Amino acid sequence: MKITYKLLSKIYDLIDVIYFTKGGINPRKAILELIPDTKSTVLDMCCGTMGNSIEIAERHRNVKIIGLDISAEMLEIAKEKIEKNNIYSVSIINGDATGTSFDNNSFDFIILGLVLHEIEEALASKILKEGYRLLKENGKLIVLEWEESNSLLKQLLFLPIKILEPKPFKKFFKIDKARYFRSNGYDILNEYHCDYSCVFELSKRKA
Repeated sequence: MKITYKLLSKIYDLIDVIYFTKGGINPRKAILELIPDTKSTVLDMCCGTMGNSIEIAERHRNVKIIGLDISAEMLEIAKEKIEKNNIYSVSIINGDATGTSFDNNSFDFIILGLVLHEIEEALASKILKEGYRLLKENGKLIVLEWEESNSLLKQLLFLPIKILEPKPFKKFFKIDKARYFRSNGYDILNEYHCDYSCVFELSKRKA
């Protein structure tokens, strides 16, 4: 089932309510803990409505964040949220994550939240390659992706995601993540398993 960016932009934040519950193991909290409240630069690639970035900006005032997305509809919602919450450390750019105008080694952290499973492997590799170029040598790539729970109830609640996600989802869901990231230039440092998702902390592989 194909979901357009325009439709997705209307319902995207509902994911927070159902799958990133405050009472459960929240992946946003895991991401927040990986980015310290120090002077650093963060690129939220394919940022959508910027749920990750806005939470970081609200709690970590010393962090400068740039959100990048190809969807103007997503960014319009992100802009409204930023203005509503009086956030001044976040800026947004409408652009292609496979080829940006940023200099090499520009960012301390790069976030990819629920992106890789939605796109074909060739496109994902281009985004990861660009992320590698932009990330500082000791920087961290933080990837949030879906992960099915062992709980029967949570598996039932996860069914809409499995049905609605695009074709590449099934393949990505089953792949060996360590091998996948290695092939794209990254090593997994840590994994943080949440109720319906996993947060991967990655570093650049040394040549």
